[in-house]
Amino acid sequence: MNGLLYKDFRQNRIAVLFAVILPMFFLLFPAFMPSADDSAYSLKAAFTEYSESGILLKALFLLIGFLIFDMLTLSFLTADEVKKWAYFSASTPKGIKGQVFTKYASIFITTGLNLILLSITSVLLNKAIESVTGLEAQSIIKMLAYFSCAEIILKAIDLPFCIRFGSKKGSAIKTAMFMGAFVILMICLLFAPIPLDNDELFDNMFEFLSNLFSGKYSDQLKLLKSVFPAAAIVGYVLSFIISCKLYLKGVESYDK
Repeated sequence: MNGLLYKDFRQNRIAVLFAVILPMFFLLFPAFMPSADDSAYSLKAAFTEYSESGILLKALFLLIGFLIFDMLTLSFLTADEVKKWAYFSASTPKGIKGQVFTKYASIFITTGLNLILLSITSVLLNKAIESVTGLEAQSIIKMLAYFSCAEIILKAIDLPFCIRFGSKKGSAIKTAMFMGAFVILMICLLFAPIPLDNDELFDNMFEFLSNLFSGKYSDQLKLLKSVFPAAAIVGYVLSFIISCKLYLKGVESYDK
């Protein structure tokens, strides 16, 4: 098992490197953007504007980084989408479970590494902001944890499709499902009888996300905080069990 893990990380080292570096870039980028009020660049002004910006601006940039991370981690699957290797790995003592487990473990380890590096970068950035501006920078560690749990849940949905239909077709099917859900949601928001008007609804959603990422927990958010990580782990385990059952069917869809 350790050999398969080593092979996965060795084989996909470039993708893993970019997967953990790019989210760090999107974490740092808004902090170093030029201030709109100054014609000449000033680090103090940029840090001040960043520290005074809303939590959702930081969440937006991090979301972009995590979406890129999500795409790059698929390399753990695409690199082994070869029929000869798949049938050979299925015939080894570790078998199908060993092969699928290493994919799930590699992605989980990479997600954890990404969370650790982002957390360290966030702490160092806050120290730099406080040193340069004298302002107390807002911690986003909780937001990073939520994004990481969401990434695990996303992968729990994504991986069975990718293993059954191949990474390209599987991702396309998952994307079509999410787009369909998004269209249905938009139709409901526009035409369904909602007790709140659109402005009030979006204000409530904005307030909910701001409180969630800022750590201001209501009773409902406290419940979500406690359930979300457990749901991510349980979903990931169930996803692994499903993927093991689908593995050999998916091998037939490989092009090579």
